[in-house]
Amino acid sequence: MIQDSIAINVPLSVSFDALGHLYIASEPGVLSKYDRQLEEVQSYSSPALGKITSLDATQMLKVFAFYENRQEFQYFDRFLTPSQTSSIKTAPFSHFSAATLSNDQMIWLFDENNIQVVKYNPIVENVVLKVNLHYFLPERADVQSLKEYGNRLYLHQGNEILVFDFLGNLIDKLPIEINQPFQISNNQLYYASGKDVFFVNLLTMEQKKYSLRSTDDIKFVILMEERLVTITNKQIKVHLMEL
Repeated sequence: MIQDSIAINVPLSVSFDALGHLYIASEPGVLSKYDRQLEEVQSYSSPALGKITSLDATQMLKVFAFYENRQEFQYFDRFLTPSQTSSIKTAPFSHFSAATLSNDQMIWLFDENNIQVVKYNPIVENVVLKVNLHYFLPERADVQSLKEYGNRLYLHQGNEILVFDFLGNLIDKLPIEINQPFQISNNQLYYASGKDVFFVNLLTMEQKKYSLRSTDDIKFVILMEERLVTITNKQIKVHLMEL
């Protein structure tokens, strides 16, 4: 059953926090925060040309935003007050296409030029870990996102998800094919495909599919307790369902 819906601009990245707030980065350089009733409670518009291509609000009290075209990141507080943007200080010829926060307040980044994952310390501005992925990824790897959950790093490349431990050792390749962004909560990885939403239990690998009434293909999906929030290029919808 659809509970509510709201029109939006084209979303680029989404995230959520533990209090049930939804964050959407959209064209052109806008970050919006919504409460549980889908009311927009804060909004931020970047004064510089830049698109937030990676967004992470899962850690309390701050929201992490990464701008791929500027190779910069910044943090926002719960009122979407921004910090100054910071460049990533690394060796030349690196280009980072995906980023996410780690549980120890560092940043995971994928360097597409050198086909490696790096862990970056934003305080001292240096790389503390490099993981060479030439053996696991093609030469022109299409890494769409990184997410850390339960001391594991999930890397979405092409139509597959590779799982690494906190030291960067490959430990698993999930038995799914996925072409859309994914989220993880309560030991469930979930994602949309067309007008369906798929759930994968990360403990048992049991898979479930839910078909939803939608006039447009679903781009992002967020699970919040008994509510399933689906996001297309045009609108947000909240579905009440038993999961």
